[in-house]
Amino acid sequence: MEIYVEGCASQNFAPNKVIINFDYEVIAPTYEKCLTAGAENVNALINVLTTLGINKKEFKTTSFRVSKKQEFNYETKKNVDLGFAYNQNSVLTLKYDIKLVTKLMEEIAKLKIPPRYRITFGLTNEAKAKADVITKVYLSAKEKAEAIAQAAGKKLKNCLKVSFQPINEQVISNSHLGTKYYADTETSMYKSAKTSVASVLENTFVPEDIIITETLYYLWLAE
Repeated sequence: MEIYVEGCASQNFAPNKVIINFDYEVIAPTYEKCLTAGAENVNALINVLTTLGINKKEFKTTSFRVSKKQEFNYETKKNVDLGFAYNQNSVLTLKYDIKLVTKLMEEIAKLKIPPRYRITFGLTNEAKAKADVITKVYLSAKEKAEAIAQAAGKKLKNCLKVSFQPINEQVISNSHLGTKYYADTETSMYKSAKTSVASVLENTFVPEDIIITETLYYLWLAE
């Protein structure tokens, strides 16, 4: 007798990794001034990182561009030359430490031209977390298969097949790794704060748990 069952399990994990995506844009009248100003602003951020004990090698550039900046004038129906634009996107990945993250945000707010940035959270060992959930899925599926076999007066033997897709249908299984929590922060908003940014954020900056859900399909033999 063949028994076909679906196993599903979810587990919450506290984030232990923070990913910060930085976005710099500087506009200047000439290419040289644009490049110089942009590099100075990024270096100011790198200095903040090193001051906080963060290795600058962890600060990775994901995209870089210097291009002409134009704006369309609807009155004259012509493009207006605004000079050059410096755009750089970078990412910083750190072990999640609320004190370090909030201190970094506080120091960024003090910069003359702070970057825009977005914070997301993750797990340093996603593979292990997913493996833990898959183990729970297997145990759930086996329990179902044993119940069906017992009801039929048979004994569950061994698993014949495992799939991330329904064995009799080509349907993608449900597999999710991520968090709905994110922060998109304009750092300049903190400049007028009367209290320390770090002290405020340590009480309010609480990332949501990461939920990992896995669904697998099993074919068991019962005799």
